[in-house]
Amino acid sequence: MPRQNPNEKVLCPHCPEKITKKHLSKHISRWHSKINLQCPNCKTFRGKTKEDLDNHISRKHGQLENKDPLTCLKCEKKFHSHYSLMQHRRMAHKESGKSRRKQVDINLGKLFEKDPDLLAELEPVKHLLVDDVYNGKGHSVYNFQFRTMDNKAFRGNLEKVYKDLGCAAKINVSFGFIMKSLEGEFRYFYAHNNNTLFERPVVLANDGDLEFICDRLDDEDYFEHMVNERPNIKWRFYSVTNMTVFAYLMPHVALGCKNADLPSYITRNKFIYTLTYDGSRNKFNDNFCLFRAICFQRYQMQQSDEMEKAVTDLANEYFEHFEGEKDPKRFRGVKDKEIYVVEDLAGVNVVIYSCERDDNGKLVGMLSRRSLNKYPETVNLLRYGRHLCYIEDPKRVFKQYRCPNCNTHFRKFSHFQRHLTTCDERVKYIYPGGVYELKKTIFDELEEIGIEVAAQDRLFKNLAIYDFESICVPKDEDSPLRDTDTTTWVGQHIPISVSISSNLVDGTIFICNADPMQLVREFCAELKKLQEKSAREMGQKFDKVFTKPLAS
Repeated sequence: MPRQNPNEKVLCPHCPEKITKKHLSKHISRWHSKINLQCPNCKTFRGKTKEDLDNHISRKHGQLENKDPLTCLKCEKKFHSHYSLMQHRRMAHKESGKSRRKQVDINLGKLFEKDPDLLAELEPVKHLLVDDVYNGKGHSVYNFQFRTMDNKAFRGNLEKVYKDLGCAAKINVSFGFIMKSLEGEFRYFYAHNNNTLFERPVVLANDGDLEFICDRLDDEDYFEHMVNERPNIKWRFYSVTNMTVFAYLMPHVALGCKNADLPSYITRNKFIYTLTYDGSRNKFNDNFCLFRAICFQRYQMQQSDEMEKAVTDLANEYFEHFEGEKDPKRFRGVKDKEIYVVEDLAGVNVVIYSCERDDNGKLVGMLSRRSLNKYPETVNLLRYGRHLCYIEDPKRVFKQYRCPNCNTHFRKFSHFQRHLTTCDERVKYIYPGGVYELKKTIFDELEEIGIEVAAQDRLFKNLAIYDFESICVPKDEDSPLRDTDTTTWVGQHIPISVSISSNLVDGTIFICNADPMQLVREFCAELKKLQEKSAREMGQKFDKVFTKPLAS
């Protein structure tokens, strides 16, 4: 019998409302049930379901059973619910639960000239002129006060970000700055994702990456980068105000690190086994933390020479599985997409958590990787950065659990697991309101300074189209494709040739190669040649625009 679709909408038997099947029973109990549950505290609230009653008690009275009190970090008052604590913060300490803006006490007159127009422009954004950090879902934003274009200060801020990050990240840098018009008007330009210093985010995962980024910054022209943001040539750069670092977290990088540096709240937790030292208190200098955690459970959580031999044997099996594709000398850890290989080699399920701390310093667990549960034995691990620690029982380590999709918190592990199977939170885009305004094109801006470009020259006419052909290779015993209960793999499509056509060349470019990676390299090389030819043609076409002197 086919499985019913829980998202199919059906007509409510009591009203004309159409409800999904999985929410129909809740709709009936909430709107059509004759049951009324009265609040035992205020006698004014009546709910249709126990969930509504619990939410009311939690928000209004904060007296649900089996909940540890939450403490306000500013005044140390205790509350029995998250809602009452948030309400106390907003009312007593003037904090906002939705806005990142905070009240700051900063003397703008000491930082800038005491020009009334300048101070009036900076007053609404003075919260951006202090050091601050915002940790969002999957990303973090670091803001630093930045008054001079000093490479030393630049490096110092990046080192602070590197030390604070709990995992690898892709970062980009932007600046907030002030410009002044010829008429004496000031304007503040925000640091945001649309005016970043690097064209693409760069990876920051280790000391080598940090040094590479700092060296790259030495070659960047910060001043030119900010000047390019001016609305027109009437504006002049006045002063830089702040530096913002956008960090996009990468928790799924290769698992394993040398000389792991873990925070004290992990190393001092008696239910977390960090596996960073051997029996002689020598720090491990390899990337075998995943193999070591699996063998640690196999040997009853006792480190020994026999266990280390098992770690080496498991690692060798892993390298042999890839038939020379993995170089043990250059091994940086097991990638997230390759963990299933280790599961099959060791015959265990691997479940990985990450963690964060709440306002009381307690650990909140987040599920980073689930397993298909193909084997009877399960290994639970905690990820911090690129290192994996062993945890015997997640219930002893975490006091709460947070859904990575909808950000909902749970106190019971069973409730958290049940929620993960039904959570349907998706990325939502809220469209801004107001009247849509067309932005000025580059040609409109050129006209303002006396440079005319013909209408027929404003369209980019160079293009390229391509088509790949592939062959279907039947699946063999050594194929990495794994059958499941619902999917059976019979073959794999492998690209073997590609055709490229463009108005920049006569005829068709045809490439054929049995090696898919080499085929893609040759394909990209041909596209680059077309791009370079197009750039030369456009440069000659608009040479008069680039060489025409501007009117004073």
